[in-house]
Amino acid sequence: MMSLKHFENTAHRKYWSVHIEAWRQSGLSRSRYCRDHDLNRRTFSNWMIYLMGREEARKHEE
Repeated sequence: MMSLKHFENTAHRKYWSVHIEAWRQSGLSRSRYCRDHDLNRRTFSNWMIYLMGREEARKHEE
């Protein structure tokens, strides 16, 4: 997992927040969304856990 300092970067947080919200509204699987937007799926998942919380992120597992 990435260091906490990485998650505290405001620009990173905003970037991933936008992508996670877009993914939630898209109806696409996480894998498909990441592929379509050239995003690293593991990084996407780590940010999901950080931003949504582990339990909420777990509800969205594929």
